Amino acid sequence: MIGTVATTQAQVTLPAMVSTDKAVRQQASAAKERLKDAFDQTYAREDLFRVFRGIEAYFSLVLLSIPSPVLELPKEELSMEQTRLLEASLSLFRQNGTDLAPEDRARLMALRGELTRLEFKYQQNLNEDTSSALFSADQLKGCGGKFIESLQTAEDGLLCVTTKPPDVLEVLQRCEDADVRYEIIESKKKEEKRL
Repeated sequence: MIGTVATTQAQVTLPAMVSTDKAVRQQASAAKERLKDAFDQTYAREDLFRVFRGIEAYFSLVLLSIPSPVLELPKEELSMEQTRLLEASLSLFRQNGTDLAPEDRARLMALRGELTRLEFKYQQNLNEDTSSALFSADQLKGCGGKFIESLQTAEDGLLCVTTKPPDVLEVLQRCEDADVRYEIIESKKKEEKRL
């Protein structure tokens, strides 16, 4: 289930990082925020937590072979996958404060909500950033031809290398000029400090 959620989240939110349309990027960022909120709210539900705790207690009795005064327990056990799912689910409930006192849980959820909001704002700023450095084609010697062709050309004829990961990686991995590699690292550092 958690894997399915992660895959769905990636499909829904990928446009926030790669779309050239600002409106699409904003919609994808908002979708990611709503999806995260829904996930957190699900794992903050006390009623579901009690069900999972009941399952845990039930199978603990089975494993310990403790006779139940209320009902006859079948001699079945959880599979390894079911045990892992139960443990992971209970962990997510606990991370969302479901086993805390109501006022402590409310404070935790408020802090997590603020943290999530700041995280998404940072990611959006990162995705919207247009920081770049200008280099001549000769300076970018060693970089792939398709990469060079994909770069925008400034008015002075220099090529615009952004501080986005694909551009940075291409320059760091393939550019022969150490000064260019250094400059792109410094540009990336300045961008991160500014954000």
